Amino acid sequence: MRRLSLFLFLFFSLVTTLVVTSFADYLKQVPQIETLSNGLKVVWFEDTYVPVLDVILTIQNRESGRDLDSRLFASIKEHSIRRPHSINSVGNLVSLSTHGLSAQTDDLLETINEFLSPIKMTPKQFTEEQHLFLDDWKLDQEDSVSHVRAVMHELLSNQRLNSGELLRLKMSDVTAFQKRVVTPENSVLAVVGKVDRALFREKIINKLTFGSEGAHSSDKALKKTPKKTACLPKDVGKETVWIIPNSESEKSYVRVGFCAPAMKSKDYYTLLVANALMGDFSSSGLNTLIRDKLGLAFNIQSELEYDVGHSVFSVSASTQTQAVGSLLKNIEVFLKTKPLKAPDVTLVKTVKDYLLNRYPVVLTSVNMVASSWLSGHLQGLDANFLSHFEDEINAVTPERVLEVIQEYTNYNSLVRVVSGNEKNLKQSLKAHGYSAIVLTQD
Repeated sequence: MRRLSLFLFLFFSLVTTLVVTSFADYLKQVPQIETLSNGLKVVWFEDTYVPVLDVILTIQNRESGRDLDSRLFASIKEHSIRRPHSINSVGNLVSLSTHGLSAQTDDLLETINEFLSPIKMTPKQFTEEQHLFLDDWKLDQEDSVSHVRAVMHELLSNQRLNSGELLRLKMSDVTAFQKRVVTPENSVLAVVGKVDRALFREKIINKLTFGSEGAHSSDKALKKTPKKTACLPKDVGKETVWIIPNSESEKSYVRVGFCAPAMKSKDYYTLLVANALMGDFSSSGLNTLIRDKLGLAFNIQSELEYDVGHSVFSVSASTQTQAVGSLLKNIEVFLKTKPLKAPDVTLVKTVKDYLLNRYPVVLTSVNMVASSWLSGHLQGLDANFLSHFEDEINAVTPERVLEVIQEYTNYNSLVRVVSGNEKNLKQSLKAHGYSAIVLTQD
């Protein structure tokens, strides 16, 4: 038994060493990238240890305007594809991922072909899909935290959605969207795992079919497509708070946010340090002041959210409804007074250590490395950015943190969204000089 235990210990130690070494190597290596003759970009993340394969197709919607047609397209495909898969529509990206054994490449490509195939359904079936989308949307709204986040993003991008707008969409709108946007030139195919690259490339070329006849659009036509607008919040007044009524909730959820620089900004790494100092770990400024000293929140944190369409810095918290007005005032006072002096050198070092220690934790598999790389690549980071993280974070200085906070704190685009009992929220907000706009449930 002791020999068996020793054998198992040595075996798993060896496996762990190999896997960790593999992931460390991935951070140092640039994935192999190639563009096929039809304009499709293929990114290879090869892993020789386990005979499994993940294939992820990401479509970038470069059009300006609302995302409703792409979200409905994703919903229709989610319900129609028979094989195991996952579809996500976030911002101006729509992606499909599918997983299987390395020997199942034909099945994986067939799943992607189902996603790419033209939408064909009767008007009745299309109406049923619209209502399925609405049901899922309303179900998401039952989660107050997610609902507050979604509304803030909609307001910051001036893209507030409603059920009437959805029901006015026609099937021709969605099929036209697919023909314009779901094209090889707008797509990136990530191949993650153990694969015979030459053989699989040939299968991609011969078997992957973008469904519309006009899908192979020219580079000239693609350049005419307007890019999505950046963060453009509607001007509603400097002291306005948007209320999502929820009479059944015993507490309120608060989110305050404004437009932030894109991930490709030269100050990306400095902003990560600044965000951590603000409210991204337990000893950050917001936690120390708002939660611990003033006792105004059950929990509070700040975060940077990056999307190809727009990026957002936000502070979120949960609290008693009667404390919402005071909580908002103190958050805003903190944001306005924090940039007055450079942060302490020791605190900045602590934050850097926190970010560097957390970094390997969020990249514990080749799939997670691939996902992180793909996200950064689509948002304009260079191909080597994963391996640069440690050096870039270590290069951040307290003085530059102060300059970046002063430069990018954007009160002109500040949006405040709260969820809770409407009557009690209005009383708390009025007592602290805020006006309220109540959002109706569509």
